Amino acid sequence: MRTKANGPALVSQRAFTFIDFLIVLVTICLAGVLVLPRVMRGNRAGYTRIGCDNNLKVIGLSFRMFSNDHNDNFPWNVPALDGGTKEFATSTNVYLHFLALSNELITPKILACSSDAHSRHKLCPILKYEFKLFRWA
Repeated sequence: MRTKANGPALVSQRAFTFIDFLIVLVTICLAGVLVLPRVMRGNRAGYTRIGCDNNLKVIGLSFRMFSNDHNDNFPWNVPALDGGTKEFATSTNVYLHFLALSNELITPKILACSSDAHSRHKLCPILKYEFKLFRWA
């Protein structure tokens, strides 16, 4: 080692090598691969909720359009002869009220929430059978 008398001292100059760069790059990529699915899973729930909110809005608008066509009466206040479900108002078959909205609803898939697997299985037989009457299925 040189001293000041002999000249400037040699300082160990270690640079950031290509191998170091590759190790850092691989580490960042692995961290991204491990974190990205968790981040995307959280966003999916938000998108599903927005879709369900939109479906509820369409159902509400469908009921409102029905009432505009029937003197501000909803299906459960309009007799069946006029296209309503008044005779079934106390029935447990709630789907009949939605069946009266067949002209206002775009598709019966709006009635089933896409995030709830159990409701889809319970509602699908009704949709397949009842809405074939209106050529939706």
